[in-house]
Amino acid sequence: MSGLFPIMRDWQAFVGMHFIFAALKSGSLKALSTPSSRHDLIQRLDLKRPETLEALLDVGLSVKKLACKKRCIYLFLSSVL
Repeated sequence: MSGLFPIMRDWQAFVGMHFIFAALKSGSLKALSTPSSRHDLIQRLDLKRPETLEALLDVGLSVKKLACKKRCIYLFLSSVL
């Protein structure tokens, strides 16, 4: 099982890199510069299909590029920089 851990870390970094790129291209990265609820982000970005943002936020949270505290989502800066 020890051989699987480095692969999972590489996979997490790979997905995290793609998350940052997708968030940058979609404008979500700038919107995430201030802690916001999912609902506030959807309104601020004026989205027609909020499920896309929901999926992006879920990926960001799962790879620890985003954090959530008191229902507010924010960039986890130490992992982004």
